[in-house]
This record gives sequence, C-alpha cells and structure tokens, in this order.
Amino acid sequence: MSVGTGPDTRVYEKLLAIFPGYRGYKEKEVLRETDRVVRERIYILLKELEEHLKRLYSRAALLQATASDATFMESVIYRVDSVAEKVRHAPHGYRPLFNVVKIDEEKLRKLQDYDLSLGERVTRLLSEVKERSGKASSLDEVRGLFNYVLGELDEVEALVNSRENYILLL
Repeated sequence: MSVGTGPDTRVYEKLLAIFPGYRGYKEKEVLRETDRVVRERIYILLKELEEHLKRLYSRAALLQATASDATFMESVIYRVDSVAEKVRHAPHGYRPLFNVVKIDEEKLRKLQDYDLSLGERVTRLLSEVKERSGKASSLDEVRGLFNYVLGELDEVEALVNSRENYILLL
C-alpha cells in the first residue's frame, strides 16, 4: 500500500508510530478491526502507566508517605485502571450485520482524529512518567508526579468520553 503526500499522510504516519499494525481506515472491516486495535493499544499503555505508578507508590512508602498521601496515590492508581478498563470496553465501530443502524465509513474515518489525539496524549503521559519517576527522589517529587498524572488523566478521560459519545452517535 502506498501512502500519498499531504496533511493526511502526516496523520497516517503518526498513527503508524503510535499504533503498531495500524492499517488505516480503508474498508469498514478494517475500520472496525483498527478501532479494536487502537483501544487495545491505549489500554496497554495505560496499564503500563499504572505499573509505573505502583512502583512510585512503593517508593513513596519508603520515603515515609503519610496515610493521606497513600490514599491519594491509591486513588490515582485506581483511576488509571478505571480509565484503562473504560477504553478497553468502550463502544466501538462495529455493529452486527443485521443491525438497523449502519455505520457510515466516512464517520468512522473521523475516529482517526480521536485515535491520534488519544494515542499522542497517553504516549506523552507515559513517557513523562517514565522520565520523571526515575528522577523522583523526594516525597514532594513523587506527590508532584501523581498530581501531574491526575491532571493529565482528566484530559485523557475527556478524550475517551468524546470518542465514546461520537461512536454512540454513529
């Protein structure tokens, strides 16, 4: 398959970089499968983020974190898990063959924007946590990282909700 030039090419190349196996939105069957692949990849990235946060949580315990610190950090970890599960089980671009409502291929193409935004944001968040967690040596730095994740998670969840709402309107 050859990829053309222009603005769509950049989006396609970015999607390929974030989502291994991304084949583009050429046919409805590919669209539906790609939707599943995208959601699974975002899920995996969020679960990796969760694991990094669990390690940070353990480090915080060694740094004499208070009970309120522990409660806050646990809630952030739980929220990452909750968003990951929401992504994994979100409505998707597939409707049974005999469903009354058929999904328009052009509308499914618009999912690319959601996929790209979500993929870029989660990838950036995970990279930032990996980088900063290695340098976090004080309890204040660990707290700050958890606060950062919480703020970014609000944005990730907003994108997930927007994507889900869009799909429900298809």
